[in-house]
Amino acid sequence: MRTSGSQTKSEQRDDEGHAGNHFALDELRSIPPFHDFEVEVVQQKLQQYVDTDPRDWRDNEEIAQIRGGEFIHSRGEDVSITGTRAKFAVISRDAKQIVVTSRGSLEKFTRTTRKRESIVVDVEPNAVYLSPFTGTLLLSSRTTRVYSADLTEFDELHESEDVVQALCVSDSERYVAAGGWDSAVHVWNFGTRNLMCSFKKLRGSVTSLAFLGDDGRLVAGTINGDTYLWDLEAARN
Repeated sequence: MRTSGSQTKSEQRDDEGHAGNHFALDELRSIPPFHDFEVEVVQQKLQQYVDTDPRDWRDNEEIAQIRGGEFIHSRGEDVSITGTRAKFAVISRDAKQIVVTSRGSLEKFTRTTRKRESIVVDVEPNAVYLSPFTGTLLLSSRTTRVYSADLTEFDELHESEDVVQALCVSDSERYVAAGGWDSAVHVWNFGTRNLMCSFKKLRGSVTSLAFLGDDGRLVAGTINGDTYLWDLEAARN
């Protein structure tokens, strides 16, 4: 029992204007360890926190049937999703698909079904585009290839006369443009694959391409620092 005139150290600190509680570690250390708990009782209590749903909450797939293959990033660990050294990678806007290219191969992963597809390619890829609408894949090298979503067939856009370095698809996927070492830019209708217009004899190889928001204008950059801007509707007329 304390007298009215005595104070603990915690109370003295509070009187001096320091905020805090009366917690003291030495009091905790004086409590002996408690080792005689029953394991089965603890397990029974923890059981109420176990999710009994047999299906994955993300895609409703049965957990017992999951065999891996999904590309993931976990805390402190990266999980490899390709067996080859990647050169280019692109992920769809909805984050459900990823495509990885390397020398001689192309691999496509579908997150929702954990499906992995791989094909051999006989070109050296320089640019890749994955359609968020159809899953169509564009791969540029000496030409620009348009692969079907299942990678079983492709069309080639042959207009370019040398290595294609830059590839761009408009937001609405109305147009696709490609350019490269031949110092030219070619624009196709993405749906029909028909050539729409070309811009040739630029002052340097094309290194970058971008459609503006309305799809009506196209910007190109070349290796010597020049920038070009075209009105596509005017170019067609």
